[in-house]
This record gives sequence, structure tokens and C-alpha cells, in this order.
Amino acid sequence: MRTLRILLCGAMVVTGATAGHSALASTGQQSIEIRVPEHRRSQRTPSTTSRNRQEMRVFENDDGAPLLTNRPEKYRNRPGLVEIELDYDPIVVPDRLRRLSQRDRHSASDLADLVSHYCRQYVLDEALVFAIIRVESDFDPHAVSPAGARGLMQLMPATAEEMGVSSIFDSAQNIAGGTQYLARMLELFDNDLRLALAAYNAGPGTIRQYGGVPPFRETQNYIRLVKQYADLYEREGIDGLDVRPGSSGLAHQEREAPEDSTFTVHFHSGLSQIADSVADKDTYYHLEYRGRTIPVRKDLVSRIEEPA
Repeated sequence: MRTLRILLCGAMVVTGATAGHSALASTGQQSIEIRVPEHRRSQRTPSTTSRNRQEMRVFENDDGAPLLTNRPEKYRNRPGLVEIELDYDPIVVPDRLRRLSQRDRHSASDLADLVSHYCRQYVLDEALVFAIIRVESDFDPHAVSPAGARGLMQLMPATAEEMGVSSIFDSAQNIAGGTQYLARMLELFDNDLRLALAAYNAGPGTIRQYGGVPPFRETQNYIRLVKQYADLYEREGIDGLDVRPGSSGLAHQEREAPEDSTFTVHFHSGLSQIADSVADKDTYYHLEYRGRTIPVRKDLVSRIEEPA
């Protein structure tokens, strides 16, 4: 594992402190520790940095100290820094799982096969992932939340595009994306489950903003419910579990009529999501919705529809 110092949009610094515990009083910045496995780091040199996609970039100095930034142009020409790349793993669905995901209805056994495969890949607890599916979508593969999250594990369109999910409602791809995102949140917050679940619900930027679990009733209830169901499934297993799509997940909350001040962000995939505000931050747009901030790479966005 490597500890990374992160610069986000010139506004926040993430450095080697315990997740969410300290705020830098002189700058208003907060400190959070993240760890990235060695197998996800690939060496790059300054001469090989030209790419169409604008992702987060990692640089290392001569002493091996890493720095992660979404403003790589500030660091590429500095002597003693070598650029390395940090990407999501590509979404891969084996044929046998693809056939399962295309069924009209999923049994507990079908979902267990899908969840088990990706939990092994991302080293996650199966009971935890089943709990997230239960709380997020209530096993409805076509669920869409008021904020635009979709599918069993309620992937946001921007996150799905970042991972290369081509069909967000496909159960196998959705679980592959959701489990990978959960694993990244656990890495980001040093395996602190409460912070990882809060980030899954409200976004990692929100955790940095508040220096821990944000004061949102939804997020606090979300953590409590996921842990409650995870404990239940751990004790009793999922054999015979009723996975017929229900309507009690967070995705099925009553939708409010969009306000005149709402932006609609359209992605190249044809998906979209709404935002209360959109901030232009270098290579990213920052979408704010109900107090949550989601960074979105500009190259994923086809157009932004401004309020009427």
C-alpha cells in the first residue's frame, strides 16, 4: 500500500492523517489518509502523458513520495517528478454471469453468484454488498433515484461512465461497478466502514468537506440500515432470501418536482443527472445536489442544460 497526498482543484489537500479527523485551520483544508494498492499503480514518464481522457494523475518524486492531483499541468515539467497513472479497473463480465444478468427475474442464487464473483475480485464481504443492494434499490434492477442513481447498487451515471459501464441497468455490470466503487471508498478512507458507506451515499467530497460523516439524516440512517442488514445476512445467510424487487429502497423515495433552478447534465452515453449548481474546476465539473458534491470529468459530459 502507498499513502498518497492529494490535491483536489486547488482547494483541498489530503495527506497522511487519520480519515476525517483534522482540519488545517490556517487554510480551511482537511486531512484524510488514502491508500492505493501497488497493483493499481503503473509507471508513466513525462513523455507518455498525452491522453484524451483527463483523469486524476499521480506523481512521485525521487524519494518515492506520491502526489495525486487533477491538475497535472502544474507538475509535469517539474524536475524530479515522474507521473504514474491511477485508473479504475475495466468492467469485465464473464459469459456465465452475463447470461444470469440478462434474466427477467433474479433468484437469490443468481444474485449470490454475481455478488460472490465481484466480492472475491474486490475483497469485499458478501453480506455487506447484499445489504447495500437491499437499502439502495430493494433488489429492483431498474430503480432510479431522485438524484439519478440507477440499478441494483445505484450507480451515478458519471461514476458508471468513469468505469466503462456500458449498460447501467445490467445487473452484472451494475454490481461490478458498485463493488469496485465501494472497494475504492474503503481504500480511500483506510478501511473505515462508516466513512466508506457515508462516501458511497453522499460522495467522498462531502466526507472531506465535513471532516467525517456529514450531518445528513439520510446518510446517517443509510449507515445504520446497511450495517443492520449486513449483520442480519451474516448471521442468517441469504439462502431463501426474498429478492423480488420491492419499493422500500432509497431509490424509491418520493420524487420532488424539479425546481426551475435545477441543471441537467447530459453524458455521451445518453444518461443524465440533475444538479443544483455546476462549478467549472479545471478538467472537472463539480455537480452539487442537496448538499452533496460529485466531481465529473468534462470529457464525459456532452452538454449541460441550464435552468429554464
